[in-house]
Amino acid sequence: MSFTFTEQQRKTLEVICDTLIPELAPESGDDLAVFQNNAGLYPLVDRLQEQLARAPNAKQVAVCRLLTAINIPVVCWYWTQSLTPFRYLSLENRVKTLIYWRDHRNGRLRSFFQMLKRHTLFHSYSDPEHNGPDGKPTNRTWASMKYSGMTPQMAQPEDALTFRNASLSSYAEEIECDYLVIGSGAGGSVMAAELAERGYKILVVEKGELVKTEDYGNSEAEGISRFYDGSGTTTTDDLGVSILAGSTVGGGTTVNWMTCLDPPPEIMKLWAEHFGFRGVAQDRFQASLYAVRQRLNVTSAHSQLNLQNRKLLDGCRHFGFASSRIERNAKDCGDCGYCGFGCRAGAKQDARQTYLVDACRLGVELLHGCEVKSLVRDGSTATHALAQMKDEDGERRNLKIKFRAAVVACGAIHTPALLLRSGFMNPHIGQNLKLHPATAVAAYYDEPIMAWQGAPQTIVCDEFANLDGMHHGVRLEVAPVHPGFGAMALAWKNPQHHKRLMQSLHRMANTIVIARDTGTGKVTLDKRGQPKIEYTLNRADEEHLLFGAERAIEMHRAVGAKRILGPHHSALEFDNQMTDKEFNRRLNRMHQLGGAPNRLGLYSAHQMSTARMADSPLRGAVDRKGRCYDAQNVFVCDASIFPTSIGVNPMITVMTVSHMLAQTIRDDGFSVYDF
Repeated sequence: MSFTFTEQQRKTLEVICDTLIPELAPESGDDLAVFQNNAGLYPLVDRLQEQLARAPNAKQVAVCRLLTAINIPVVCWYWTQSLTPFRYLSLENRVKTLIYWRDHRNGRLRSFFQMLKRHTLFHSYSDPEHNGPDGKPTNRTWASMKYSGMTPQMAQPEDALTFRNASLSSYAEEIECDYLVIGSGAGGSVMAAELAERGYKILVVEKGELVKTEDYGNSEAEGISRFYDGSGTTTTDDLGVSILAGSTVGGGTTVNWMTCLDPPPEIMKLWAEHFGFRGVAQDRFQASLYAVRQRLNVTSAHSQLNLQNRKLLDGCRHFGFASSRIERNAKDCGDCGYCGFGCRAGAKQDARQTYLVDACRLGVELLHGCEVKSLVRDGSTATHALAQMKDEDGERRNLKIKFRAAVVACGAIHTPALLLRSGFMNPHIGQNLKLHPATAVAAYYDEPIMAWQGAPQTIVCDEFANLDGMHHGVRLEVAPVHPGFGAMALAWKNPQHHKRLMQSLHRMANTIVIARDTGTGKVTLDKRGQPKIEYTLNRADEEHLLFGAERAIEMHRAVGAKRILGPHHSALEFDNQMTDKEFNRRLNRMHQLGGAPNRLGLYSAHQMSTARMADSPLRGAVDRKGRCYDAQNVFVCDASIFPTSIGVNPMITVMTVSHMLAQTIRDDGFSVYDF
């Protein structure tokens, strides 16, 4: 049954959105276009209705009950501190109510506020709501922020991917192959190419779409919608962590920022000694690492520093913190800054440009827009997959895919979901979730920073990577910030305050603090069989993140930032006029605010360990060759198999592990080597 709001609920939502971003009269120094921007220009309620239609029924009910409750006298007192229904309150009192929700001790209210705030502000600054003088879609605020939107680039020629995919349109409802590879990202693409080298008949299925480079979106909003899991709305169940995961051909490699960091030797040693994954400490792992780096053209030649990476480097040098230049998988890169929405020019050497092309040239076929629902077993052997795909008319049809062996590479959220839907019983499936939780500090400078331009990540500070003696800590990097993501991530103190932050977005730099987490979460299934993500920051990781945020604030202050925003949603600010005493008092306040869900801004682009590898089914879900303990011919080759979090951007490690494991797999489902 489709989900719809009642008329009263729609009107209430419209008022909430208009409270978050109303049209206001500008004062001296305010930008007219930014202050005129308002929620009424965008179909926000319709978009939210579509989003909630994909959510579990419990979340739909909770949202609707709250929207109804805040309009019932007496009942609404608890939720709004007023007997007047919310939609009849003055703007001033509505703002006070939203702040009350933002800071409330009730986690449900905080999550409700964050859901509406993120949705409203993202679309109000990322959606092109009219065409500019040149006919190019634009948003009225972009010119004020010096943001030009997507830079037109020459699209690359069509490659083998499109050709191989076209031949599948004639498939019947049953398909056969030697190896079924589920997922086309970092792990699946390498596995498909390496197995194809040995002459096997390979079919790769990908639930995301194959978007031709010439059809890539014209805006941040379109890019997020087309290339990310859940159209960019994926979060933990309590909305405490926003999760970015690629969902397109090439997976996360298509949308990441080309940050190529080798696996830390100390983590590989831990995996080998404590989990029995001995292969990562052997020469063949180094051989696979070399092969992957060569195929991806990993180099520092395209790691020029943009201004916000320069600020990070300057801060590290000021305090003597360890830092290094990040290598990137690029070739002939113009550093346009839109890496997170796919590379139109083909400069990013992602899975689409490398291993998937190699695979298709060797006869591998790629079926996109196809979601595997379950694997069917006969005893300890999986025999076929049940899947759904869209046909040319957009209608879904069922497929049965027979195979000799299957490789699951859906990512650490969807891999355990598939295994659980398939009845796999190992207790570690879906457990041990690691997220590399990240928070961010924003800093405003006198000079333009243009955080969306240039190579996104080229400097890493790893001074604080080992805060506990066991290699748990934080690394500092920067992130590209386009208007929608910036609007969503920046603290909302009131409409005027947020608009003033946004009109100066071009002068903002950021530092992201990424933790190698000690804590864990889990992925389970909701009633519809879709993944439910549970994760709460533990005390140790909270302290590490706040310690890293404190260092980031100090670094920005030292290199000339005029105004710095802490990582909390309560808009804790620092400025260059503060005395040292007041500055330190404000830092103490930041620590007091802590890391409760939806108080501290948290993000994750690295999900790991939900089908971890170990030398016993009592300790992990797959063996040291990547084979599931539940089925002798089902392998996993994505970040799900990481025994622990790794502490660095995981793409290179995933591809290296997949490359190494591919050399060991035979058609009988057993390994050539004994790791």
